Amino acid sequence: MLPSPRRLINKRIVILGLVVVVLAVSFWSGSRYPQLDEKAFMGGDASLEDPLSFDAVVPVREGDSLAKRIAYSTLNWLHTNRQGMTFGIL
Repeated sequence: MLPSPRRLINKRIVILGLVVVVLAVSFWSGSRYPQLDEKAFMGGDASLEDPLSFDAVVPVREGDSLAKRIAYSTLNWLHTNRQGMTFGIL
């Protein structure tokens, strides 16, 4: 005896809902709230190591070529936003 298609869809919706809730809770509790607290603590005194990111994995120097500065800033931006992008993709 096979389960009815309607019952299978209901189970899928419940499982999908649980996955979405787990992802949202893990993102907000593990990433967003701590970062928001950190940014609130810094206030207006935030010093950026790179024009697009808070933490520079690869230092961007004034004397570097334009292509090198763009590549390094892109790498730093990707590193800074990896959690948010991962959450968005999932």
